[in-house]
Amino acid sequence: MMMTGTIGMHMENITQMRKRHEEEIENLQKKCKHKQISDWTDYMWAPGHYGMPVKYCMFCGKILKQKNFKQTFVDEECSTQTRKEKT
Repeated sequence: MMMTGTIGMHMENITQMRKRHEEEIENLQKKCKHKQISDWTDYMWAPGHYGMPVKYCMFCGKILKQKNFKQTFVDEECSTQTRKEKT
């Protein structure tokens, strides 16, 4: 849906700007050597909405590794069992 007038022009410009920045980020991530990798971090896909733990490049922001919920649960379960066995 194309809007007309001043508001429509701004909407069209923001769409173009988003596309340009997405392409720039994609190019940066393709060229990056990913030398600075984060520790496991909870991924927040929107403010207050946490997803799976991830490791990401601290320079370009690309997600390099991701745990699924089953792996996270199994890891927590294993560490709990280890603690119980020690007591």
